[in-house]
Amino acid sequence: MNFKEFTSWCNERACDGCWSMLTSMTCLDLMATVNKIPFWKREKVWREQYEKQVLDEIVEPINQKILIAKLAAQTLKSKHTDEIEIANEKENPTMTINEYQSHALRTESRIVADPVPYIRVLEGLMGLNGEAGEAIDIMKKVLFQDHEFDREHLAKELGDIAWYLAISADAIGYDLETILQMNVDKLKARYPDGFNSEQSQNRSANDI
Repeated sequence: MNFKEFTSWCNERACDGCWSMLTSMTCLDLMATVNKIPFWKREKVWREQYEKQVLDEIVEPINQKILIAKLAAQTLKSKHTDEIEIANEKENPTMTINEYQSHALRTESRIVADPVPYIRVLEGLMGLNGEAGEAIDIMKKVLFQDHEFDREHLAKELGDIAWYLAISADAIGYDLETILQMNVDKLKARYPDGFNSEQSQNRSANDI
């Protein structure tokens, strides 16, 4: 640590208060002494007469205390964050995909009987397309009508899409977890090492 760096270090300690009054006075006196030395030999004198002792007796011990204090603060913050997360989990327990599907099915209207085959499938797919249209309409307004991007509105539209996805899956006899696992398995087989444009353009005949 050269003298200029030591001066900066002292200024930082003056701001954060991570030293005692006695240490601060010692450092101030030392800086005043060294500053009296002509500037062209100041660093040389500092290096030969002061640097090692200052580092060993002042700088390093205080830096160790600062490091320990930071680690303690991080640990306390992490513990506090964990406690908040645990409390949130108790208040809002994590919901599985299939639990969401059950909640969605609870609010399905069932007003329309089955006058034609696959009426629930039709309702689900029409709903998916309608809600996807509402989602893209948000982006249309952002891009072409100078609207602000509304993340919360888009998130709610994505929730509506998920609702109709849950209904559509149940209508064909699948739970959502199975649907999603099927998709993961299909993509793993198609792109074993991640996306590849050549594999995308040259799929096998039964890869749908």
